Amino acid sequence: LATWDPLHGLNGTLTDRKLENNMRGVVLRVVTVLEEPFVMVSENVLGKPKKYQGFSIDVLDALSNYLGFKYEIYVAPDHKYGSLQPDGQWNGLMGELVFKRADHPGVLAQLAQPTRLPIGSVSSTTYAIPCGFVSGSFVQQGGEVPYTTLATRMMMGVWWMFALIVISSYTANLAAFLTITRIENSIQSLQDLSKQTELPYGTVLDSAVYDQVRSKAMNPFERDPMYSQMWRMINRTGGGDNNVEESKEGIRKVKYGRFGFVWDAAVLEYVANNDEDCSFYTVSSSAPDRGYGIAMQHGSPYRDIFSQR
Repeated sequence: LATWDPLHGLNGTLTDRKLENNMRGVVLRVVTVLEEPFVMVSENVLGKPKKYQGFSIDVLDALSNYLGFKYEIYVAPDHKYGSLQPDGQWNGLMGELVFKRADHPGVLAQLAQPTRLPIGSVSSTTYAIPCGFVSGSFVQQGGEVPYTTLATRMMMGVWWMFALIVISSYTANLAAFLTITRIENSIQSLQDLSKQTELPYGTVLDSAVYDQVRSKAMNPFERDPMYSQMWRMINRTGGGDNNVEESKEGIRKVKYGRFGFVWDAAVLEYVANNDEDCSFYTVSSSAPDRGYGIAMQHGSPYRDIFSQR
């Protein structure tokens, strides 16, 4: 777009160029791993291709509509995200890229953070209206809409009495339940998990989490006591006892046994929030947040287009 040197200064313009739909006719082969809420099977009719949904699919569809390409999706044969093996070869999603069987994979957001709602959006507006109505019942003036009549105030008074009784009953029962539960659940952080040995824990084999714990525990220049303790538990009996092949298996071990599953925060929070039995709880980690990306083949001609868009 432009060049700069100390003698002549800026030569050119840094104005962003609008991308054209210059990928029309291109069909990308996309490899992924099923992981809620990023990639899920929405339909699986016998004899017809599977249909997928999820956050990664929404991102892919948005890029497809703008840039004009089409794509086909398949699941990694070994259902792994991929890591470098002792023989120097990659498996999982990364292996599909390295061996050029796929153009780019659906990805997993690491410790994803929710995005802010834009000012004036429908979601924020509809939430503000009931908040204003409820808070307006406390004050003499009311909100932007006049809720100052006697009938409205009487209705709000009855509602507050009803809500107070329900919340008090719920809180009393919840406090009694949590008093017992909290005694057993003393693990409130990743550090607490690493310091104890009574509760076994692990992660997914050949994943970024598994490789991170191993590298930080084994690297003599970056040896972290927390990761060293975690590696001793995760690598017990060669990693066969406390690790799983897929994340769903780890979630099942947590629900039906005594087990702690170390995995991506967005996935675990999604599982905990959508579990019908409310049988999961998550703890935070001090590890730095990671961004969201789409991996491509080395030297892919589509990298810059995808990055800009």
